Amino acid sequence: MNNFLQEIICCPDCRGNLEFQNNSIKCLKCSVKFKIDENIPLMFSNKKTSNSSMKEYLECYEKISKDDIKNPFEDLTTKRKRHRSLKKFIGNTKNKKILDIGAAQGFFLKMLEGQRVAFDISVDYLKLAQKSGLISVAGLAEALPFKNEVFDIVVCADILEHVIQPKEVLREAFRVLVPGGKLFLEVPYKEDLSIYKIYNGKYKFTHLRSFDEKILFELLSSCGFTISRQSFCLHKLPKLPFKIGSIFKYLPEKIQALFLQPLFIQIEAKK
Repeated sequence: MNNFLQEIICCPDCRGNLEFQNNSIKCLKCSVKFKIDENIPLMFSNKKTSNSSMKEYLECYEKISKDDIKNPFEDLTTKRKRHRSLKKFIGNTKNKKILDIGAAQGFFLKMLEGQRVAFDISVDYLKLAQKSGLISVAGLAEALPFKNEVFDIVVCADILEHVIQPKEVLREAFRVLVPGGKLFLEVPYKEDLSIYKIYNGKYKFTHLRSFDEKILFELLSSCGFTISRQSFCLHKLPKLPFKIGSIFKYLPEKIQALFLQPLFIQIEAKK
């Protein structure tokens, strides 16, 4: 296992130090064991994964990741455009320690310089990220398996709308950032969540909430962050995880795009 990762990783439940074995990791404080799958530590919080709702959530995202890998939701051109926009907003990351929460296959993280860690709920995604040379760790964003104050930058792009407990995710991001470290956040802006319900959604858990400046600023401030700046951008929506209604399917593709090209908000917040 990567030496840098061994230095920064800890138990997601008790924050205890770890003992690294051949195919597992043991917490020296609470004695919980975590599996290693193809050199990827599976650091899922036992406390948070014990309830039925979270188990259902994990199963849903396992299916989403498998479907996305088999038949990508987003075309490569759109993905690159979206990633270039966020990279420009973040700026120089050379010599920085970077955590990407919800890194998926690591497409965006590969664009950044620095000591990079890909973190995701999906092991299938992370196996592909690891093949690209990225340090990869699986777990829940609400219980990060990293020690306090180890990252200069935390990226959380198009993730906060998916998670069950967004405030817990932001608190965890704050905890693992060094003093003066920066969180870069991107979410859909004032998204109409009804589209995920009325068109027979394929997955139970997709976008769970909508955000605007007021909600985000209050949420970030309550977790200790100071807002540095914000920006807005348009991203073409990936293939929707539901069946398009009869009205949309008869519209020309360019007209559909006008309806399905939501606004995103990007925020830089400082610890």
